Amino acid sequence: MLPSLRAVARLLLVVLVSQSLLACEENTVEPARYGNLQGVVLDANNNNAPLANAVITTNPATSSFTTDAEGQFYLPNVLIGKYALAVKKTDYKTENVNVQVDEGGTTIVRIPLEKASGTNRRPNAPSSPSPADRTTGQSTRVVLRWRVTDPDKTDSLRSDVVLFESNTTDRRQLLTNTRDTSVTVADLKYNTTYFWQVTVRDKAGETVRGEVWSFQTGPLPDNRFLYVRQVDGNTDIYSSDNAGANLLRLTTSAFVETAPQLSPVRSRIAYASNATGRYQLYTMNRDGSDQRQLTPDMVPVEGYNNFGIAYHWSPDGSQLIYASYDKLWRINRDGTGLTQLASAPAAGTSGSATGRRREIRSWCKPSGPISTTRNSIL
Repeated sequence: MLPSLRAVARLLLVVLVSQSLLACEENTVEPARYGNLQGVVLDANNNNAPLANAVITTNPATSSFTTDAEGQFYLPNVLIGKYALAVKKTDYKTENVNVQVDEGGTTIVRIPLEKASGTNRRPNAPSSPSPADRTTGQSTRVVLRWRVTDPDKTDSLRSDVVLFESNTTDRRQLLTNTRDTSVTVADLKYNTTYFWQVTVRDKAGETVRGEVWSFQTGPLPDNRFLYVRQVDGNTDIYSSDNAGANLLRLTTSAFVETAPQLSPVRSRIAYASNATGRYQLYTMNRDGSDQRQLTPDMVPVEGYNNFGIAYHWSPDGSQLIYASYDKLWRINRDGTGLTQLASAPAAGTSGSATGRRREIRSWCKPSGPISTTRNSIL
């Protein structure tokens, strides 16, 4: 019995010693190893231009990060191993890329993104106006130019252009739905500010309205000559300098405007027009604006080979005298005060109106040379 107990005790002792030895054995721990991940995201639809603000996530998960303005991203101290990158950006297809990160090195990757089908981006605002915004001293004939662009490089763009004149409600639609990026504007007024605006539209119908730009025309030239000119069958009044430059068309109606005379104080131009069916006297500013009829319809500047030419300014420019058939009339420059001055005597009567004619002749005596031809020197 005793020997058996001793054997059991020895066996228990061996087991205890073995467990103690096993408990003291060291466990081997592998150290963590790291690498770096660097890349750039590109626009495959725009000549591989950098794409900013693209979002990159990894699997296994590290962290979510975004590309900078140059389309670049950098993730340092990444555990080595294989990763799946998912790259996302609005209006682009998501791209998945597998990469291997090695210890102590930097893995570099280029990731092009393609536009998602069915997406469209609005055009950029029109830019680069010519003449530049707030330019002064422009001609009365101006070529307007601008630039239109679109984030979608293959998009087709069209423009609408409107022009506004300051201090009026005038609005001119210069272009509508055109591919052109320039337009010529003529017959502008001198010393006037104009505003213009371009609206751009892409083929999907997205529109962007540009800023309102402005320019100012130069001062009215001091043209010394007034004359009548017939162009394409239309007879109108023009002014120019003595070299024929600074040509300015003053009237534009479909009727005959003729016999221009500048007032002695050089503020208004008188002329005759048959717009009413009979020649009447009108006045206008030296740039052709503010055209007003002076004479009443029933007392025209007509009769006995008088087709709108028998009139003259008073020396102080406040009145005009004109012939209407057998009568001579005086009228104020604003169309008021119509007064009959004389009437031609009947055939065979004596010259009882001689004194009155002398008075009128003295009132009408010009202070300088007057040309009765079509071209009148001012």
